[in-house]
Amino acid sequence: IVKLWAKRCAEKGEATAHREKQLGIWQSHSWNEFYDHARWIGLAFMEMGLKRGECVQILSEDRREWIYIDLGVAAIGAIPTGVYTTDSADQLAYLVNDSQAKFLIIENDEQLDKFLEAREKMPGLQKAIVLDRSGLRDFHDDQVMFYDELLLLGRKALEDHPTRFEEALEQVQPDDVRMLVYTSGTTGPPKGAMITHRNMMFQLVAAEGLLDVTSDDEQLCFLPLCHVLERIFSVEQPIRAGAIVNFAESPETVFDNLREVGPTLFTAVP
Repeated sequence: IVKLWAKRCAEKGEATAHREKQLGIWQSHSWNEFYDHARWIGLAFMEMGLKRGECVQILSEDRREWIYIDLGVAAIGAIPTGVYTTDSADQLAYLVNDSQAKFLIIENDEQLDKFLEAREKMPGLQKAIVLDRSGLRDFHDDQVMFYDELLLLGRKALEDHPTRFEEALEQVQPDDVRMLVYTSGTTGPPKGAMITHRNMMFQLVAAEGLLDVTSDDEQLCFLPLCHVLERIFSVEQPIRAGAIVNFAESPETVFDNLREVGPTLFTAVP
């Protein structure tokens, strides 16, 4: 998946990969931006000691940074895994411990509260990274850093090690774990399903016979990205086809965003 992603980014360049609303206006973000941010993220995590096969947990609603982190982590041979934003602090601690995650991505101050409440139960976690600084201007904690600081660390690492990211990406193999997806936990504690790059490539090849998705298609991302369905349709499939992903502002605005975007492709549960 990550080699296909790198190839697609190089081919598409400044073409639009994602759209997201900022201050009420849809803004476009290119494939080059996708690659650059993922590379900075991957390099920053390598600088902080993340190793191949280790996990990064992502606790956030759908947004382009989710996907940047997803590919940046996967491209260095590490494993991204998501947490539902509705999960409690105790559920968060369980998932972090079960996956033995070294780093936790947190969307905002609301989700940060869960980490602060349960961090004593997560002794193996090294660092939490917050995406949105809103309401946290005066917040300081030795175990917490912000997304812009992560990107700066990655930029510096790129200057010092200009080929390290691509070298790590080349080492990723089909049977490496692409992502960890947790079951719902209805019959016991949630279990992490280890989904490989080969698993996902098979899904994309199988889908070609059912879905005629091309680079002319537009779609709306609104289902949770920590679920494998939305990862297939809003991450892997657009990488294969070069399609444009539009991010819904929130679960409450899906129908408004649907009218604004007018997607050619829409995925939902029954």
